[in-house]
Amino acid sequence: MTLMWIFAPVAAASSLLPLLSRRPCFVEWYLALVVRTLERAGMCFIKLGQWLSMRSNMIDHSVSKALGALRDDGPCHEFHHTQRLLEHTFECPLETIFERLDEAPTASGSVAQVR
Repeated sequence: MTLMWIFAPVAAASSLLPLLSRRPCFVEWYLALVVRTLERAGMCFIKLGQWLSMRSNMIDHSVSKALGALRDDGPCHEFHHTQRLLEHTFECPLETIFERLDEAPTASGSVAQVR
């Protein structure tokens, strides 16, 4: 049910594609909406978008370029999520486990984040 609500705006906008596909501003907005929707839908959908972005033989170049943002700009989560997870897993404060832990992620992908 949640995915239905997440993808509802894309479904609604898709019905306008036959009418507005010749307008570059609409196509740009639509592709950005698709990318944001895949990000909101979770890592499996992000992975699907990443795979599609590398398949320019299957999809239009503008679509693969837009989906390329899913490879380049992985979503980051806040440090307090990392802290809470580590403290719960190790059952002690972070200071007792690590001498130093950067709050800013070094890299972030669809499945993991490196700090």
